[in-house]
Amino acid sequence: MVKVKQLWNAFRIVLLVVILLTVYNFVNYRSLQVALTREEKEHVHSYSLHTPTQLAHRLSKAIQIPTVSYAESEKVDTGKLKEFIKYLETTFPKCHAYLERELINEYSLLYKWKGLDSSLKPIMVAAHYDVVPASNDGWDVNPFEGKVDSEFIWGRGTMDCKGNLLGILEAAENLLAENFTPQRTVYFAFGHDEEIEGYNGAQVIAETLTKRGIKIEFVLDEGLAVISNTFPGVKQQVAPIGIVEKGYIMLELEVKDAGGHSSMPPQQTAIGILSQAITKLESSPHPMQPATTLEFLDEVGREGPLWMRVVFSNLWLFQTVITNSLSKQPTFNALLRTTTAVTMINGGVKPNVLPNNVKAIVNHRIIPGDTVESVLEHDRKVINDERVKFNVLSSLSPSPVTSTDSPSYKVLQRTILQVFPDTIVSRGLMLANTDTRHYWNLTDSIYRFSPQRMDKTDIPRLHGYNERLAIDSYVKVVDFYYHLLRYLDRVH
Repeated sequence: MVKVKQLWNAFRIVLLVVILLTVYNFVNYRSLQVALTREEKEHVHSYSLHTPTQLAHRLSKAIQIPTVSYAESEKVDTGKLKEFIKYLETTFPKCHAYLERELINEYSLLYKWKGLDSSLKPIMVAAHYDVVPASNDGWDVNPFEGKVDSEFIWGRGTMDCKGNLLGILEAAENLLAENFTPQRTVYFAFGHDEEIEGYNGAQVIAETLTKRGIKIEFVLDEGLAVISNTFPGVKQQVAPIGIVEKGYIMLELEVKDAGGHSSMPPQQTAIGILSQAITKLESSPHPMQPATTLEFLDEVGREGPLWMRVVFSNLWLFQTVITNSLSKQPTFNALLRTTTAVTMINGGVKPNVLPNNVKAIVNHRIIPGDTVESVLEHDRKVINDERVKFNVLSSLSPSPVTSTDSPSYKVLQRTILQVFPDTIVSRGLMLANTDTRHYWNLTDSIYRFSPQRMDKTDIPRLHGYNERLAIDSYVKVVDFYYHLLRYLDRVH
């Protein structure tokens, strides 16, 4: 009886400590947004040269040029790449009169806007103009018609990534019309093959700058958008800045067998062996590495309702519950761990013939904290079958993590607030790969952010059907780059 009483008293003490600690953390859990201020009290719009409708139609004409990338180089229509480059020349005369433009590897573009102070390291603003293939099937409009209605610009490349590219040049054209010259030199780097990993575009741009001994203050490329209606209980828009990017492994699993006639099959066919390996992989996900995403959720959670602030201020207590709950949703699961996606399978040539060689492609997206080696080790332990051969077709480690304590990050935050007031600005994890993979040696500061407004219904449009960009969102794209270029002298 005495022991029961002692245990009860001990439990009450522990419970009291937990409650007091939870309350203390909640009381001290304050917004991180209050320290952020807009760069200018009065917002100055950037689209003085053109109306929103005119801007939309200028982007529409770029969409009408199908600059499609294919893995098979012979399929690429280089004539369309040249046509797009010519369109930029005629559409942005001031940029081409006052900025130095260089063709890199024939089709990629490197613009140099010389700054007033050569002692300052230059910055790079990047985008790409190639797009993924699209056919009329599944679309409500022709993907390369560039249709403009009262609300949207439709077509492949509006979101990814011609909207950003033209927005950058529209902003520069406006600033040149105002006789503006930046304090530090600005490079615009526009690749032509980002959708097929950028080896002939961004990589050659990086090599060109490296040979010239040029180091960059920071790089801003496409990335995460201004998102609304995605986080339960959070009414504000959220603008995550990608400070790190997932890596990947393109893994081929292969099983070879003797083959033969289907009337005398072995206990397991090659297809059966491979199917079993795939099932094991899908049922044994990689362990969570939630550190980066928890930092993001912490920043957003501070702006949420009471229950959210109680939970996120006490991750020491609720982390397992939160991560297990979020991992059930595909989007958040991808933010918490290395993902496994079986994307292709090939085997069998005839109904009554046992296949002697079957293959499957597994696409892993590697979260920071994991490595190419650790992911392969996990797969081998899970499959645990010597009959399954591992062939790594290509791989990329997760990117270095950019510090959020730098002046450039602060300027980027404030520029976002200038154009998107009442928005939660936070660090973020980029799930897809961008041209920034080729710029790691140029700078320690790489940001991935697209100043486009999106909600959860827009995300499937990226590389999917009915890609479109709202006209008022495109105006914000131009506005963002306009203000960012004006604020570069504050990066110090």
